[in-house]
Amino acid sequence: ELTRQGFRLMEPIAMCHEQSSRYDLPTGYTFWKERDRGFIDVCDEVIVLNIPGWSLSEGVSDERQYALDKGKKVHLLDIEHVIPREVWNAIHN
Repeated sequence: ELTRQGFRLMEPIAMCHEQSSRYDLPTGYTFWKERDRGFIDVCDEVIVLNIPGWSLSEGVSDERQYALDKGKKVHLLDIEHVIPREVWNAIHN
């Protein structure tokens, strides 16, 4: 929906996961940290998907703080704006 509204999105987790799988690259945040920060540097704002446990993620927490330190707006987006809650619950229960 955000893409339809004209947002140009960069989704580091989705993009890095595919590369990690396809090219046998590390999956840990340490490997991807500088790359992800480069994305944040060119973004106007950062949106964090508000899913259970997001604040426990080293990568998401660091990227959020990095964005704030750079003066970027950071928004939490509720899961219902991306996928119906019942579908999320069915997948993750």
